[in-house]
Amino acid sequence: MNIPVEIIQKIFLELCSSETEFPLSHNPLEPRLVLTHVSSQWRAIALAMPELWNNIVVRPPGNREVPGLCDPIRAWLCRSLPSTFSFHAINSTPSNMYHLFDLIFPIAHRCLKLILDLEGETLCQLVSLPPGLLNSLQDLMLVVWAISDDDKLLVTELHQTITTFQSCPQLENITFDFFETPIDITLFEFPWAQLSRLIIHSDIGIPTTHCFHMLQQTVHLQLCDLDVSPIDNADLKIIIPLSHRPISLLWLHTLRLCFSTLDHISHFLAGLHLPNLRKIKPSTGDGELWPLPTFQSFLADLFATIQSLDLTDVTEFNNLTETIALFPNIEVLSFDNTEPIPSETLRALGDGAIGARLTMLVFGMIEPARLLDLLEARVAATYAAGTNVTNFSFVLALCDLSGPEDSVRANALLRTGVVIQAEIPEELG
Repeated sequence: MNIPVEIIQKIFLELCSSETEFPLSHNPLEPRLVLTHVSSQWRAIALAMPELWNNIVVRPPGNREVPGLCDPIRAWLCRSLPSTFSFHAINSTPSNMYHLFDLIFPIAHRCLKLILDLEGETLCQLVSLPPGLLNSLQDLMLVVWAISDDDKLLVTELHQTITTFQSCPQLENITFDFFETPIDITLFEFPWAQLSRLIIHSDIGIPTTHCFHMLQQTVHLQLCDLDVSPIDNADLKIIIPLSHRPISLLWLHTLRLCFSTLDHISHFLAGLHLPNLRKIKPSTGDGELWPLPTFQSFLADLFATIQSLDLTDVTEFNNLTETIALFPNIEVLSFDNTEPIPSETLRALGDGAIGARLTMLVFGMIEPARLLDLLEARVAATYAAGTNVTNFSFVLALCDLSGPEDSVRANALLRTGVVIQAEIPEELG
């Protein structure tokens, strides 16, 4: 049977949708290797498809030297010509990184996505990259480990490393993870006004002044995720004037903030103008829960715009029904915690008295009968004459619906279009 080449190519793409992980000796059934050893025709087709070979992850076991590591990677990069490629190096020794950089630097202009774990010696190597080579780079992630405050040379090299990427005109997404590494404001001179996604995590937190300095330079952000250190009096001297003339982030739709204490988020938000914010996720590094009144108070200016309400880290649900009613436009509502949800709130959600526009519900633990009662009431409200209540298109619930009666009721709901799952799909996460 002769299968058209186009069909074979689609099958290959489906089989090879994940990245290639090196060293290959730990991945003997790597699908690209298997496909190229089936027949000469399949090998020719696979070698003529650059998109099969352009997603590389290097993960040497045990953070040790791997003889011959670079030879198969070089072959993969050659086969990816002329397309762009993604390169991810994890857990590599400085010596391994030195050889990997020798591979990447000559073809850096084709690099679309770069993810690197960086330590002292590795920083020295990356600084040697001539500026202007990474002109196709759109996605950058740097994980920086254990640079002590006493090592001024390495702090300087970290700054120079980030400066290396300042000449990347296509850069849209930046993620920095700092572990035991001091944060200096010079690290955050961002010339990328075009950035749409900024994620910066730090186990010691980023000073509020540095956060605002970044946000003033990246006003086109659509998603922002920051670990913020405690606000002190010096920070307040900057925030209070900003509250009268806040930084305007017109395109920002998702904001995730991690604070060490609950009291600081309202101060931080006072310095921002967020007219199109759709989702906000505040948290504390130590897992502290937010009392519902506190959570409600700092969102007072955002009631009309929020479309995704996450109550995962919220407690004290006494006035939960009234709180949800303050958000007329929510489409996604999450209760991923162990606190019982008041029956009054579940009834109001079922009748559409609150959350009329909801299409997605996420529960942690909930009894099957309470969940099914809610969903059946919601379906009835959706089909009632003249209603403007939207049916749920997706429900994530960690409960057992395998009992005979529960199973019958759940199957009846599935026929109405409600999707009930115990695991959230990646596209909705």
